[in-house]
Amino acid sequence: MRIFLERPKLQSLFSELIGHILGDGSFEFFDYYDEKYHMKRRYYSVRYTTSLGKLEDAQHFANLHKELFGFEPKIYSRAKNVEVCSRHTVGHVIHCFLPPGRKTLTNPRIPPFAYSSKDNMIGFLKAIFKDEGYLYQYERTEDLNLKIDMNVGVSERTKEEVIALLNVDYRENNKNVTCIYKRILPIKLIKEVETRSRCNVLDGVSRILTHLEIDHTLRFLRININKNGVTATWTLSIGREESIRKLQRFKAINVNKLKVNVVKYPTSKMGIREPGKKISGDRMLASKEIIGLFEKARNKVKSWKNVAVALKVHPKMVYRYRKGISSVPAILCDELKRLAIT
Repeated sequence: MRIFLERPKLQSLFSELIGHILGDGSFEFFDYYDEKYHMKRRYYSVRYTTSLGKLEDAQHFANLHKELFGFEPKIYSRAKNVEVCSRHTVGHVIHCFLPPGRKTLTNPRIPPFAYSSKDNMIGFLKAIFKDEGYLYQYERTEDLNLKIDMNVGVSERTKEEVIALLNVDYRENNKNVTCIYKRILPIKLIKEVETRSRCNVLDGVSRILTHLEIDHTLRFLRININKNGVTATWTLSIGREESIRKLQRFKAINVNKLKVNVVKYPTSKMGIREPGKKISGDRMLASKEIIGLFEKARNKVKSWKNVAVALKVHPKMVYRYRKGISSVPAILCDELKRLAIT
């Protein structure tokens, strides 16, 4: 089996295949003893797994595989999932580009050839957004937010600091996943994760989006602790609808087929503004008077979520305003006074 990567079409298709393996796929190895030749051997396993509801995605991966390698992989139904399995020989080819093993541990990088042309980059984005992307859609608005969340194992130093912080061994956490969000972590630990435990795949996606001139943000979100270890969640977000539509024009995404999470609380809208527009006008830091108004408003409406609904902003922004993390728009202060008094 050979892949002629000098052919542009095959390059873009292979970029897409690599994107699927880094998304919902896996590339692992198994060591075994060959009784026939009396020697140790290694078997490379390339798989792609999706839910039964996404059978067309599994078939798309199989068709992509057939066009590249000349044969159809086997498709299995396992409980609520569909699994596409390739041969060991294909694993040898993939091994030239990706390290085998659990992705959270190997923290693979996007192969360099994926950056060599616009078609290759779009091919990779097409796969990674199909597998890992999801939309946030805010009720009563047309606001959209396209996101990818990915986990990566943290360094041993970070793991020790997390265990010391919680005073618990992650191996004892057998049932649930404990999540610690960035906002409550010590600054020293945040810097450690942001420098030593970056998600290489999302760093690569960020590089591609920058090249395509698509506005986005990439940030460390939280620490996860379960019986398998300690991981960091990184999130890449595209918050401007024009950027999302630009990706759709590139045919890198299909908005109609992406998973949609509907959010009840809109991001930041006052009644006099157009949905999705930044609050304009003067802004000020949270003074004692403004913080007092927030407290009075909270006592009136019983919870911070209700304050956010009344002010037509996201609950996270209410937290940022009253803690002095973000400056408070003057128009929002006027609305806050009205809420606190009435």
